[in-house]
Amino acid sequence: NSYLYTMEIATYSIVSLATLILVYPAGFDKDREAMLARGVFGGWTRLTSIPVFTNAMGGIFVGQVTKYGGGVKKGFATIFGILITTFLQSFIYN
Repeated sequence: NSYLYTMEIATYSIVSLATLILVYPAGFDKDREAMLARGVFGGWTRLTSIPVFTNAMGGIFVGQVTKYGGGVKKGFATIFGILITTFLQSFIYN
């Protein structure tokens, strides 16, 4: 199940990040002090959630493509996605 796999990876990531936040010495990282003082989501706004939601939906979409289309079709979709992104960025920023 692709959703179960996604949740397993997310759980491993959360445990790893929480361990790093608690293990590092206080003076080593300024982000650690801010997270302990204001929380992990301190400083977030509604606009911050847009790229997070988009990235999460992209991960679910990639899982579905891999599940139903296979790895080869996922590879072609990745290549075409890179080409389309390159074309649009060159058109927009040039």
